[in-house]
Amino acid sequence: MPNNILPQASEEQDFDKVMIMPSGYMDPFYRHEYDGSNYPLQAWRKQGFGFKDTTLVALPGLPLFNIPTTQFSYESSVSGLTEYLPGNIALVGPRGYEVALVQLVKGFLASSKDLHGSVATGSVPFPG
Repeated sequence: MPNNILPQASEEQDFDKVMIMPSGYMDPFYRHEYDGSNYPLQAWRKQGFGFKDTTLVALPGLPLFNIPTTQFSYESSVSGLTEYLPGNIALVGPRGYEVALVQLVKGFLASSKDLHGSVATGSVPFPG
């Protein structure tokens, strides 16, 4: 099935397909609050248990590159301050094209001064 969308690498075939997926959450969640969901859903979201969207590419062995591209501000219910969450996209390539996918990401990040080549540590992913 994955070969129908992203064909496996071969010598006579060029790298001409990439799948772009959203990655991460755009809304804050707090570990100290009950969000109304059941235990399995809370565990999946807050602890990382369960079947994540990025697992879809690991099962057929496809390369994935997660890129933080922006940040979203929100008012923290804990600190009362404006805090930031990173906004991510994930690029998925065909099996066997790991190096080509990294080169594509490198070119993508270099294509605009508005894209960031690194993420800062701390509470603001992209300061300034």
